Amino acid sequence: MKRYAILLLITFILSSCSEPEKTPTEKKEEIPKVSIKDKDAASKKFWELVAKNADEAVAFANAVSLDYSGKVDPYYVNFFKKQNISTTVLLRESFNSVDAFFWTQSQLFNQIANDLKKEAGEKVPLKDVFKLVQTKVPEDKSKKDFAAYPCLIWQRGFGLCDRQAWVFSEIVYQLGGKASLIYLINDETKVSPHTICEVEYKGKSYIIDIAYDKFLENTKFTDLKIDKIKEIWPKHPEIHNCFGNAIRQIPSMPTDYTERMQRLSAILGKDIRFGEPPQNRYHFWKTKYPKMDTRFWGYSIRLLDALKAYKAEAGIKTAPK
Repeated sequence: MKRYAILLLITFILSSCSEPEKTPTEKKEEIPKVSIKDKDAASKKFWELVAKNADEAVAFANAVSLDYSGKVDPYYVNFFKKQNISTTVLLRESFNSVDAFFWTQSQLFNQIANDLKKEAGEKVPLKDVFKLVQTKVPEDKSKKDFAAYPCLIWQRGFGLCDRQAWVFSEIVYQLGGKASLIYLINDETKVSPHTICEVEYKGKSYIIDIAYDKFLENTKFTDLKIDKIKEIWPKHPEIHNCFGNAIRQIPSMPTDYTERMQRLSAILGKDIRFGEPPQNRYHFWKTKYPKMDTRFWGYSIRLLDALKAYKAEAGIKTAPK
């Protein structure tokens, strides 16, 4: 985990209210266009730059020939507008520091996944991920929670149930698994008192509840009938009747919806997962549970408003510290 400090420094710069003055540097040589034939070498170079210099990583990504189609799903455009987020993020073809933020995040969780592999081998037991997140991101209601992406939740070292589930799902994603967040909904208040997640990993289904210390192997969401729910969560009657109204959220990052990120991932995402089309992840879970309310997660998109890099792009003024 030697690179964590570098990665988290980049995320801090992107999320802080004011950026430190940049150190002048000599003009860099223009990066040549990268041929698709050079995938392996290009991928290695790209991730090296992501770990060392966000600006150079952006320049490198912009030098890659992506052959845009120019097509944008109107649903995504409306979805971003509904979250009150500038569609510039969705529509632009060039990369910038907003994209770099999500590269560093993917790289961070990939490194965490690789560290787990070093200890347990390629087939990391999901219980190891469960214990790691419980240790690194404990629930601490005495501390004030604030909006943050998973890398910043990991950095600050605490989080409520949905934050824990999000961090967990990002590590599972880098391990090659599939994860979704499940918001349990109170039928009367229409509010979610608790969040769990469901995972498909190495051919098995799991229900994970980090905050309430529940690790259910070989268990699908549809296995959770009321009697079993009461048996598993006896100390939490407030959630017993919330499973029937649950909403499954797909934890895709905002830039995953963009053509530029999806095409870059197809070329340079060999070793680190990012930019997977959200509709693919949605389709997996909706096919598995056709009757369940499954949605693209608007919160992940709205959270862009917390990033200084996004504010600069959207022309939103921020007060200095």
